[in-house]
Amino acid sequence: ELLGLIVNSLRALDGAVPQGCPEPRRRPQSAQKIALVLEKAPKHLQSDLIALVPKLVDVSEHPMAADVLLDRIQQPEAETSLHLPVCCLISYLLSK
Repeated sequence: ELLGLIVNSLRALDGAVPQGCPEPRRRPQSAQKIALVLEKAPKHLQSDLIALVPKLVDVSEHPMAADVLLDRIQQPEAETSLHLPVCCLISYLLSK
């Protein structure tokens, strides 16, 4: 279920931007993908997805991934149970 969610979300993001079209510079592509996958993920899978972030994101994009995660837990519908794991992960991402 988790792998299917990730694959479908990535396909949706890739299909949303025509090939050859310059990407917006505001966020690296992997940070956009993280935001999209977390937005679409069922709540019971979000902690698993968050744990995968360091393995899916290049070290150069860790600050942007941390920003995406911080935005996610600040949303009103964010699960409070994710606050501690996300804060720990943000600390890890920014220390690398």
